[in-house]
Parts: sequence; C-alpha cells; structure tokens
Amino acid sequence: MLSDKLLLKIFGAASIAFIAATLVRLFYLQVLHYDFYDKLVSVQSTARISFSKDRGLILDRSGKNLAINQKMASLYLFGKNIEDADDIIASLKKSGIELAPLTEKRIRDKTNFIWIERKLPIAKAEKIKESVGGGLNYVLEDARLYPENSMLAGVIGTTGTDNQGLSGIEYFKEKILRAKLIPANIIRDSRDKLIIFDDAPLRTEPDSAIFLTVDTQLQAVIDILLAQDMAEYKAKRAIALAMNIKTGEILAYSGISADKSEADKNLMSTFLFEPGSIFKGITFGYLIEKGLYRAGEKVNTSAAVDLYGHKIKDVYIYNSLTQQDIFAKSSNIGTVQLTRNVGSEAFYKFMVHCGFGVKTGIDGVSEEGGILREPKNWSGLSLASLSIGQEIMVTPLQIVRYYAAIGNNGIAVKPRIIGKYIENGSEYPSKTESVQIMSPQTAKTLLNLLATVVDKGTGKRAKSAIVNIGGKTGTGQVADPATKSYSKTDYIASFAGVFPANDPKVAMIVLFDSPRSSIYGGETGAVSFRKIAEQIAFFYNLGSEKTRVYYAHR
Repeated sequence: MLSDKLLLKIFGAASIAFIAATLVRLFYLQVLHYDFYDKLVSVQSTARISFSKDRGLILDRSGKNLAINQKMASLYLFGKNIEDADDIIASLKKSGIELAPLTEKRIRDKTNFIWIERKLPIAKAEKIKESVGGGLNYVLEDARLYPENSMLAGVIGTTGTDNQGLSGIEYFKEKILRAKLIPANIIRDSRDKLIIFDDAPLRTEPDSAIFLTVDTQLQAVIDILLAQDMAEYKAKRAIALAMNIKTGEILAYSGISADKSEADKNLMSTFLFEPGSIFKGITFGYLIEKGLYRAGEKVNTSAAVDLYGHKIKDVYIYNSLTQQDIFAKSSNIGTVQLTRNVGSEAFYKFMVHCGFGVKTGIDGVSEEGGILREPKNWSGLSLASLSIGQEIMVTPLQIVRYYAAIGNNGIAVKPRIIGKYIENGSEYPSKTESVQIMSPQTAKTLLNLLATVVDKGTGKRAKSAIVNIGGKTGTGQVADPATKSYSKTDYIASFAGVFPANDPKVAMIVLFDSPRSSIYGGETGAVSFRKIAEQIAFFYNLGSEKTRVYYAHR
C-alpha cells in the first residue's frame, strides 16, 4: 500500500504535467497556429439581436381573427463575410432589394451585423439568398397579418417593422398587444449553418387578445352595400355606423373614401362635417326639454327669414306648418322661427351636455371632439345657423350617440368598439358608462317625431317592410377652400335614426360626402339606411317573425 508521502508526490507530479501540457497547447494555438484559428473565427460571425414574438391577437365578437401573426423572413449579412461590397450591393439590387443609403454604407464599412430587408415572404427570401450568395442569410420572425384585408382597417390600425403598434387599436392598446422581445445570439458557422441561442423560450401562441364588438359576417355585407351605393350616388366618401343603444357597442362601421390616402383612416370618429338638418334632432330636443314645443301649434313658414343680409330658405314653400310638421318636413324657416327667442348660453350648454364639441371617450381609436364655439364668439346669425346644423362640426360617432339616447329613454351611453380583452391569460370585459342627457318624456316625444319623418316627412324612402325605422334626413353644406365659402355643388347627404322605432335597439347614421345623383339625405342616406338596417335587423332578429320569414325568402 502506498504511503501518504508517495501519493502526494505522484499528485504533485501529475499536476505539474497537466499545467505544462496546457501551456504547451496554448502556445501551439495562440502563437504557432494563430493565423489559422483567427481565420476560422472570422467566418463564424456572431451578433446580438432581438426578435418580436407573440403579439396579441385582435378578433371580432365571435372570435374570428382580424389581426394575427405570421412567420416572415428577414435578410441579413455579417460584415466579416463580405469580400466585395460593390458586388453584394449590385446583386441585392438586381434581386429587387431597394437598399437605403445607410444600409449601403454599412455594407461598404463591413459592419458586424447588417439587416438587409425585414419581413419578406419566406419563399422570396430563400430565392434572393440563393441568387445573391456572399453570406446572405435570413432568420424567421413574426409579422402582422390581417386576414380580412381592408375590413375595419381604420379601426384595427397598423404595426411597424418591429411589430409595434402605429395606429388604431394596434397603437392605442400597445400595452396589451405588445409583442415579446426575445434577445438572441445569432451565429453562422463555417459551413453556412445558422445557429440561434435564445435567452428565453419562444412561445407558439400569444396570451393576450382584444375582442371587438363587431361581427365580420355582418360587416362584410354592410361593406358591400355601402360601396355599391357610394358608386351609384357618385360620392367622394361614404360612412355607415351602427351602435347598440343600451351597451354602446359598435355593431357595424364602414368608412369608404375615393381618396386612397384615407384607406386606413378611422372616419367614424375623426371625419368632421356640418350635420345640416339631422342636427334638428338636437334643436327639437332642447325645445321639448324646455317646454317650448307644442306639436299642433302652427307657424308661418311662407317667407324666407332675413337675418343680417342672409336669407334662410326651405327647399319647398309651405304657407304654414305645425311644429310637428316643421320637424317632419325639415323646414329651416320654421326651425329658425321656433328658436328665435332661445337663450344662446342655455342652448350652448345643452349641446355640450348632449356631447357636441367634446369627445365621446371611445376607447382604442383616435377621435375628434368637433367644433362648437362658445356664445361669446357667436355672431348675430349663429343661433339660427346652429339650430339648422350650420356653424358646427360633428363626427358620425357623436351623432349616433345622441340618437341612441333618444331610443334609450334619454340615456346616452359611451360608445365601445372593444368588447373585452385578455391580458396575460386573464379576461377583462369593457364597462358600459352612461349619463342622462334628456328626460324620458323628451326622448319619447323625439322618438315619435323620428317615426313621423319616415311616415309622412322627408324620410319616406327609409320606410321598410322588414323593420320599423325612425330617423331624420340631413343635407349639410361643405366649405370650399378655394372660395372660402360654402360650395355650390358639394353637400353631406345623411340620415340618422333608430330601429325598430317601436322598441329601439340600434342607432345608426349613414352619410355620403358630395354625392352627385342627389344632394338630399332623403334620396340617398335614407335609402342606404333602410338597406343596412334591414341587414342588421335580420342578423340580430330585431324584426317580427313574419318579417323575418319574408326577408329570408326575398
């Protein structure tokens, strides 16, 4: 048996031999063969990058995908692998890659890691890689895909190169939808094999999602109907917006513009327009609320009203009209007569209380508050002009919110386009917020007036055999920037109302900007309103059993 002293000597000798061998090996690698291994390392380029993964989904109310993630290829180069920068640049351009000046400079400077093109289809990236060569390669990362294409584009919004929200819900709900940034080391070895070392496990499905209040099946039908009517009326823009009067849920929104630059714009809450006669719903709401409306009392409407050299006229001449018929026939003369002695401050406060000149507070999309000047800035003509929907700019959403209150016993509900959302696996429903803006009796009287408009007034073409409709026609003027006055040819033709009129469930506005077939809302907006209301009534079973059967077999 070996003594302890002998074992210690053996261990010491072995340690010295190991250290000596290590030093010899280091000398061999770092001194004698330095050039060989330095060259080997130079072709095994490495970089530290981040991938965007698992951005939250956007879905319709039934769970159908509106915004999802898909795999795309991002081309890159390592500077150390570039032998001829001019040749690489020429080959990339020949393959259809448009290089930014900074990217060209990075290639010429042979920067360590260079992004060439982000988010390409994988097949295209593979083809470019094979064509260019020279160390060009790609990695896969997430990109945004919108399965329904342009549907609700202005609401959903867009994302950027790094999958970050740029507009719409994608932007305003970035905190919920934000993609995970996964840091990674990326290496390409001497045999051109790509190796990625992730600092965190990559998920396959996002754990966050936003559910909208619309249904894509209904939305598709309304998009088609509105596009057809816009073409028929030869209008510049067309907007249809429908809302559940009790919950504030946006049931359908379609915004179409002949201006391609507005393709991704949310028109329902950013498009500003003079409402014209649909604003008489607000004017008569004030008159009724203040006890100034008497349905059967007649008013002389035989002559234009002359105010400060400005004549207020009607399309048709009436000798006299009852106050009810002033609304039904949309008489400007009669409306101005009824509001002649209204207090400016009180009327202004009522308009603001009803949601004009202020934002509705809808969550998830951009919004304009409209334009409503304070009485101190009014002219002698302002009260009369406002009463018939001039000297004020509103959004379609503001109008829909007010008309919804008419059908909801005077209660105005904050509009919602987001029904619920899931964040980190937990579900959060959107809340309904409301405020009483008029008495239930005022709302009931207004509702009867809206039904009268369709029954015997300017809105007869909105009458439907499928669902009872009540509403108000409008023809608003449009400013001409060239003349700095109202246009002689361009108008906003609109119809705003509720249905079913006997038991309101939905409020809606349909408008056409600068239609050429007719400038009157009763001949354009009312017709389209009826078509769309019938589709919504059928979809949500709002008509009677008899009309549902009739509609199903038309």
